[in-house]
Amino acid sequence: MDLSLGEIELRINIAFMVLVGPYTFVRRVFRLLFGRQKAYRIFLDAGLPSTMDFLGKLKVPKMARVWIEVRTRFAFEREVMRVVLRIRGKLFLDVGSGVGYYSALLSKNFESVMAFEPHPQTLEWLRLTIAAGRLLNVTTLDKAVSDIDGTTLLHIHKIGGRHSIDATFGGQALPVQAVKIDSIVNGKVDLVKVDVEGAEWRVIRGAEDSIIDGRILRWVIEVHDERDRQKFEYYLRQRKYETRWLGDRHLFATLAPIGNDGRLSGRGYQLMPSFKKNSRAGALRLDCLDAGDIFSLVPLPSSPANSRTLSAA
Repeated sequence: MDLSLGEIELRINIAFMVLVGPYTFVRRVFRLLFGRQKAYRIFLDAGLPSTMDFLGKLKVPKMARVWIEVRTRFAFEREVMRVVLRIRGKLFLDVGSGVGYYSALLSKNFESVMAFEPHPQTLEWLRLTIAAGRLLNVTTLDKAVSDIDGTTLLHIHKIGGRHSIDATFGGQALPVQAVKIDSIVNGKVDLVKVDVEGAEWRVIRGAEDSIIDGRILRWVIEVHDERDRQKFEYYLRQRKYETRWLGDRHLFATLAPIGNDGRLSGRGYQLMPSFKKNSRAGALRLDCLDAGDIFSLVPLPSSPANSRTLSAA
């Protein structure tokens, strides 16, 4: 029996409500009871961190799984989606693309999308997403974005989606190709989204030249270690980015505020920090004059390139 596109969409919506409705309802209840971060960890440890994992337990076909996952992601990262869906431009780098929900949802906002995913099975899911959505402007790259060009190890986690090139867990490791953002970026990048399970500093170190030259206009970084929150804020603010947190884990940074049309406003934004020394502790402090906030001066984790960029005279 041949079905029209409208009938297919209706059936998908019905399947979505029947299959995914209970899962999303339970997640919301857990968030109310335990808070967002703890609820996420509970579902992560149970092997059900995403809609796609839940549907996998129900043996739902792959193509349907990836599209339902794309459709439901907005509910789980609502603060992030509200911001990034307003951004438009020429190039979007989806670093740690996973199954491709950000690439799919933002494909209409950018002329080109480059989706990086080093894990072979996840890359297959990503390509299914792109094929199902006919996303002709999305290019997949089976590489890990890091601070080197060459080969690195991808540590495989028992829970899908938590594989990392900077893992603290043991187990199997898979050799994969790595690339620096500096090696692939020649012009402006309108947005870089980073979800690399703890390897965020490697991505940043591999983009140092692009950051210094002002080629990367905006970042959305999922920071997996709470101890790094202040460090990332300081590092990006020192390089003239305006920062704010979107939910518990995502740091948004932009070289200038976003206007109503989703583009950079005409007014450039610059931080003008002044450094003071705490006489009692002997520690450097940073006064952020735009907001009156004070942050501890913390260095970027060691890298040979840092010596020329981290000076707090």
